[in-house]
Amino acid sequence: MPEHDLPPYTKCPTCGVLHQIGAPCMTCRLRKTEAPCVTLPAGWRALPAGVDVDNLVLEHVFACEPYLTDVSKTLPGLSNDIDQAWLVVEKMAELGFTYSVKGPLGGPEPQHPGHHQCSFDRADGRPGRWGMAEADTVPLAICRAALATLEGAP
Repeated sequence: MPEHDLPPYTKCPTCGVLHQIGAPCMTCRLRKTEAPCVTLPAGWRALPAGVDVDNLVLEHVFACEPYLTDVSKTLPGLSNDIDQAWLVVEKMAELGFTYSVKGPLGGPEPQHPGHHQCSFDRADGRPGRWGMAEADTVPLAICRAALATLEGAP
């Protein structure tokens, strides 16, 4: 494989091992002491609820193959349906995180009309990774916060 065809790599913020961008750190996953850290594609925080967010959550939170795009449009998505989003909360609990949901945060401020906020923190109380996100709906806020947590940045 020519050098220019090598996949891009990044350093895991948890264990320091290099892994392919967009893939979970297998060292962390094998240790099972931390949730796997991931590097997500640029611009993921601006994605609306739907297939793209659902695929990121399936791949990185649940370690599943993403939906096929045409099939997923007929299914209730993780980022659109509160019952489905609750599965994300339960999976994050299995990975060692507690959650908090607040909202709507709106009011007279036009920059935050009706926004909901979700955050995940380490359940053991030790300092470490956590994530927070806001969105127009609770399911999307949950999905974004889970991804932010696994990315390792609030």
